[in-house]
Amino acid sequence: MAPRRLSSGGEVDRDTRLPFRFNGTSYEGFAGDTLASALLANGVDVVASSPIQQRPRGVMTAGIEEPSAFVEITAPTIDVITPATTVELEPGLVAAGRSGIGRLPPNGRPSPRRCEPRNAHVDMLVVGGGIAGLRTAVEAVEAGEDVILVDERSRLGGNPFWSAQESAATERIANSVARLEESPEAVVLRRATALGLYDDGYVVVHERSL
Repeated sequence: MAPRRLSSGGEVDRDTRLPFRFNGTSYEGFAGDTLASALLANGVDVVASSPIQQRPRGVMTAGIEEPSAFVEITAPTIDVITPATTVELEPGLVAAGRSGIGRLPPNGRPSPRRCEPRNAHVDMLVVGGGIAGLRTAVEAVEAGEDVILVDERSRLGGNPFWSAQESAATERIANSVARLEESPEAVVLRRATALGLYDDGYVVVHERSL
């Protein structure tokens, strides 16, 4: 399909192809790709440019910490600037590289996705859904505490899914996730980033929709 696509492994579903457009060119990726991984698989190295010198910028990381590969999403939703590493590939995705500063949608066109603020009071907030975070959240629930667990990825489990330990950890991760999702004391937020810790234990969390 593409010059850099591995034949197996990873989180992608190679039976489900998804067309998308980037910088006016049509490409194809798989369900489970991020925009960044789909671009790399298609041989696209340059995603954006630096805001001052216009130097080429490519993908440097695999998550929310991405410092260079910023894009603008214009369909099927609108996001004026976001890391390509956090954009999950979906049908009809249209994106373009963005240099440093986002632009407001033309004619004030709003995004079809709504931002709904919510307030929650819990005994424990767990940031990170790897093995340690899952275990901590489960132990808190079993102690009768109200818990929110947030993780930036759509798939919980953390680094074991990217290493040789995957098979040994899969069952443990699945059991922990099931325990949390069936518990009325727990809320699991995927695609969510804790943005800051403020006075009196106040934490702002941004949950992205798909």
